[in-house]
Amino acid sequence: MKVTRILLIAAIAGTLLTGCKKDDKPDKPEVVKVTGITLNKSATTIVAGESEQLSVTEVKPDNATEQGVTWDSDNKDRATVDETGKVSVPAVATVGTVNITATAKDGSGVTATCVVTVTEPDPRLPYYATWVADWSLTFSANEVRVDLEEGWYKVSPITWTAVTNTNSETKDDFPSGYKITGLVSEEEESSWWGVGDPFGDDWAYFLHKDGNSIIEQGDDNSWWDELKKDIPETKSTVKRLIDGMEQAKMRGSGKRH
Repeated sequence: MKVTRILLIAAIAGTLLTGCKKDDKPDKPEVVKVTGITLNKSATTIVAGESEQLSVTEVKPDNATEQGVTWDSDNKDRATVDETGKVSVPAVATVGTVNITATAKDGSGVTATCVVTVTEPDPRLPYYATWVADWSLTFSANEVRVDLEEGWYKVSPITWTAVTNTNSETKDDFPSGYKITGLVSEEEESSWWGVGDPFGDDWAYFLHKDGNSIIEQGDDNSWWDELKKDIPETKSTVKRLIDGMEQAKMRGSGKRH
């Protein structure tokens, strides 16, 4: 009888101990892995020398154990990507495409790709600025605005034609440029041009090697004017390289001063 009691007590104690151990180790939660990634862009174009931020806008399902993503580029000579998804293209990168891939960190193997097309910089970009003398010119891709003391006028749309400087006196410092032509589309109190008048038929613009000045130069190389880039806190000056203002006007240069 004594043996039976001892066995019964031992069985009850074992059951209690077993129950305590089970309560101390709660069930391990189910790990839900990512099933899909959505990027904010599936394709984009980046100019050489520029950068763009990509981001993950959705990770599914909502109850997944989100661990973020890792980023990679399949052509690091053409474009690189950092841990935040910022894609940077070297200024000397060749044109073409690059696959930027985001991969879920949870081991699910889920990926999303953005195809980046690398393009060369617009060669006209150095001209997109305001150039000043005792008048000013502001160039953009499709417009020239000329501001005078007594008024202003605009030329839009415009045609850009690349040209090489053949003037022996200026070509070393201003080797290449554009002939920029069009018709005046708007004007206000301008005594030089009216709406519909042609612009740029007899001259071209050449950029200095340092990028901080341009010359407006006649097609026959008989005259030229220099304008400085309008840089904040920099006083702009003009260097006149022509014998007399009347000569420029007589040659039909369309001078504005």
